[in-house]
Amino acid sequence: MPPQDPVVGDESRAALGELVLCIFKKILPKLNQEHQFKLPNTKAGKSRSKLRHGLASLLHVGETDYDNFRVEAISIIIPIIVHPHTDSLNDSTSKDHSGTITVNCSLPLNIITNATLLKQLKSFGYTDTFPCSIILYARKCCGSFYKLMCTLQQLEQGSNVEKAIVESIEKKDEYNPRDYIGNIFDNHNIYRDSFRNIEDTQGSGKVEIPYTYDIMVRLMYAICYPEY
Repeated sequence: MPPQDPVVGDESRAALGELVLCIFKKILPKLNQEHQFKLPNTKAGKSRSKLRHGLASLLHVGETDYDNFRVEAISIIIPIIVHPHTDSLNDSTSKDHSGTITVNCSLPLNIITNATLLKQLKSFGYTDTFPCSIILYARKCCGSFYKLMCTLQQLEQGSNVEKAIVESIEKKDEYNPRDYIGNIFDNHNIYRDSFRNIEDTQGSGKVEIPYTYDIMVRLMYAICYPEY
């Protein structure tokens, strides 16, 4: 559910937020999984928690429940019509903080208002109810950000040179305009516009390479100069 999607209204977002809280507060404790996705009380852990709080805010979750909102992505799917995919945007490497929570249920068919979807479900033999899955998982970009913060956390305990490296990465001023660990929900258009002049003036021997990026991360460009 992209936060910027105008189709998703406030009521739907609030309902989704309540659903996530219900899973974490009522369902997981009964399965002895109440600590799923919990982050350590460290600089890196707090940094990743802020990303989750941003999603919680979009789903109208109150600040008092932020600690119970331990998810970075939500998918609601009908399993029978999901195409094969690789889950490449899921975080699969963060120790103890990756994984997937899936809640399966059956819903009444009469809640479907899309005629094409309704026809497809009936063709599969679903006449009264249909299967639905709610999937909560961690994002790959959040995991990458967390790893960066863990590395900086370790460097802060090292030599003066290592501490200087951390300071140079975290500090942003007129001498260091690159916001390496800034807001992950940056406005992509700002960065696209910044490079527009470079794109317009490219000559022979200079090739633009768009950098592959997650939709939650700012847009980045790499400019390749073959002569070097």
